[in-house]
Parts: sequence; structure tokens; C-alpha cells
Amino acid sequence: GLCLKKRQRREEADLLLLDTVGELAGLDRLADAVFVGGSLVPRGGPNILEPAAFAQPPVFGPHMENFQEMAADFLAARAAVQVANERELGATWVELIRGEEKRRRMGESAKALVESNRGATAKSLERIAAILDAHRSGA
Repeated sequence: GLCLKKRQRREEADLLLLDTVGELAGLDRLADAVFVGGSLVPRGGPNILEPAAFAQPPVFGPHMENFQEMAADFLAARAAVQVANERELGATWVELIRGEEKRRRMGESAKALVESNRGATAKSLERIAAILDAHRSGA
């Protein structure tokens, strides 16, 4: 195992544990399985888009209050796994690491969800502008 710290890095490791903000984005593409922390405890849950963008199926816990709709979409598309506790997390990781084909399919589904939602802000702004234009013109 490895706990990544500024002065203690190894070239290869079986496990990479990151505990600071901003490190994950560059490493998701290297992982076999990704647990996005902050969801096993009631903190609102993490954004699961970073690992999904690299075709990694995110694994998260029961506390996804800040991202409920996103979590539900990923679960419905079989593009993520939600676990109830640490024991389920361990079992899920073993299953994903051993099941390369399942992991690959889930990762592809996760990435497809990210891609299908790109540009959502621009689409929303276009719709708002159209409504405002229609309102101004009296339609």
C-alpha cells in the first residue's frame, strides 16, 4: 500500500491513497477502481464526474445528498456502484478489479454519461434566452 505524501512517493504501488484536494483528477486514468471519498459519512457526497470522464466507474457510499440526481443517473445506467459501508466497499473493489470486462463496460457507460451531458450549461442558457425573448415579444 501507499499513502501519497510530498516526500514519500514510489514509482509503482498496489494502492494509492490521496488525502488532499486536487490530486485525483490527474490519476483517475491510471486506476483499476476508484472510490470517491466523502460519501460513507454524511457530508453531502462527492462529485463523481472526474473518474467517470476517464472511463472509471465511480464507487461511492450512501451519502450523496449534494449529487442525488447524478448518482441516480449513474446507478440507473450501471455506470457506478453504491455501497452501504466499508465492508461492501472492499468486496466491490475486489469484484471490479477481478472483473475486467464488467469494469470496462461500466467505465464506458460512465464516460458516455459524462459526454452526453457536456454543454448542459450552454443548453440551459439558450432555453432561458428563448423564453425571455418570447416573453418580451408577447408570444
